[in-house]
Amino acid sequence: MAQLNHTSRLAETEEALTVLFCLIDDAYAHLNPRARCYESLKRLADSEVIAL
Repeated sequence: MAQLNHTSRLAETEEALTVLFCLIDDAYAHLNPRARCYESLKRLADSEVIAL
């Protein structure tokens, strides 16, 4: 069972990771514009791997 004081930290962490992924995804699209050509062959996008 989640404790009340842990829930806000988890929400903040989730939000920070989402923002990080969006920043990486936008930057990677500019650095490697041809990366989208091979997305159908992959299970994870390159920006997802970088964020992880």
